[in-house]
Amino acid sequence: MKSEGFATIATNIKKYRLLNGLTQDEMAKRLGIDSQYYSQLEQGRRNFTLERIIDVCSVLDLTIDRIISSDILDDTSKIIKDKEELISLISNKLNSLSHDQLLILNKFTDALLK
Repeated sequence: MKSEGFATIATNIKKYRLLNGLTQDEMAKRLGIDSQYYSQLEQGRRNFTLERIIDVCSVLDLTIDRIISSDILDDTSKIIKDKEELISLISNKLNSLSHDQLLILNKFTDALLK
């Protein structure tokens, strides 16, 4: 079962692809992937990886916050009001990541803060 978050990401990517006047085939070529695979990503039959989301943002000249629904961000901010609590939660999660995952996260934060 696919999560709502991934479905939202796929929907947003499709919306911005169309706004940029790109077909799925053109988008797949720009990403360097097979068009059928890209179609499955956009339809939510497969999940976009963080690296692929970063690539999509680069192709569409978007920041990641445009791809991730504001509803997701709003829900998080309602649950965690205290900045220090949020930093602590994030820090705990970072400690469990592998070196490769941390490198990917670094790319993500660089793109997000662009």
